[in-house]
Amino acid sequence: MIAPIPSGIIFVAPTTWSTTIMPQYLQTCIEPYLDSFAESFAAENYTAGTVKTYQSILRKVGHAMDVEGVSPSALTLDFAEHLGRKVPRKKTGTIWPYRLARQFVQHLLDIGVTQPVPLTEAQQARATLLADFETYLVKHRGLSPRTIYHTLRFANRFLDHRFGDTTVDPGRLRPADVISFIEHVLAGARRDKTIATHVRIFLQYLFGSGATATNLALSVPKAAKRWGARLPRHLSLEGVEAVLACGRDNPRHGARDYAMLLIMAHQWHFGMKAHIGADTAHGLVHTLEVTTGKVSDYSMAETLLHGDEQTAHGDRGYADKTAGTNQLASWYA
Repeated sequence: MIAPIPSGIIFVAPTTWSTTIMPQYLQTCIEPYLDSFAESFAAENYTAGTVKTYQSILRKVGHAMDVEGVSPSALTLDFAEHLGRKVPRKKTGTIWPYRLARQFVQHLLDIGVTQPVPLTEAQQARATLLADFETYLVKHRGLSPRTIYHTLRFANRFLDHRFGDTTVDPGRLRPADVISFIEHVLAGARRDKTIATHVRIFLQYLFGSGATATNLALSVPKAAKRWGARLPRHLSLEGVEAVLACGRDNPRHGARDYAMLLIMAHQWHFGMKAHIGADTAHGLVHTLEVTTGKVSDYSMAETLLHGDEQTAHGDRGYADKTAGTNQLASWYA
């Protein structure tokens, strides 16, 4: 509100503003476990403000648990997600309450408050498949932990889309299933820009391990990357000069950036090629022929030989011509 005074105007915050937590959220059933949950985030260098925000959101989840009559010991991952989706989320916020609720349940599992739900036969088969796939990503592909996480997530979503809660049978997968899943994801999530890559890796693994008879990775459609259209493919002379000026005037990395931009801005022509014959024992050059770039290597092979060689070493282009000559005992490419 605004309070007028003789000398001017003073802006005063409304008395109804408050940052206190509602009383019903302070007496929830999860209150005894919030401190230990906050310590797990503090150990990963989360700021105090972020941890406090997480606790505030979880108290709302705890209030929903009290309404549903669910104790922390009976909380499961799926039901926690169900409750977390009921908690209102800020439109501009980056925190998803249902994801935070799943993390909290995992914390309860780690400290022994609740026990994991026994997996069904179908769930056990899927977990085994994804565990073997993760081992493949680590040992054979050498991907980063972040990439592995997203690849496994898309593989699990693909299996959900095709098989649901039934037993996973990779042999029943068809190209139409792959196309349908990618269309489904792209239609509802604009941020999934690498879905084709992740799905292709999973399908390549299934084919390589013998789970599928055909390589379904070849049926993955190319997802349009419209954000690439914003990058210009060519620059005018004025644009090149503007880029060079930006690098030249940079006080921090000006010299380095300007040199690199200067190299890329010029048009280079590589039209000459040197054909060199040297002695492998002493390293002495005995023949040097310079030709234009369009002259093939094999046409110059005999020119580089002096006639007394027993073996020759060179590129495969030279081997195509000299491998059949009678003057060589052997050729090494």
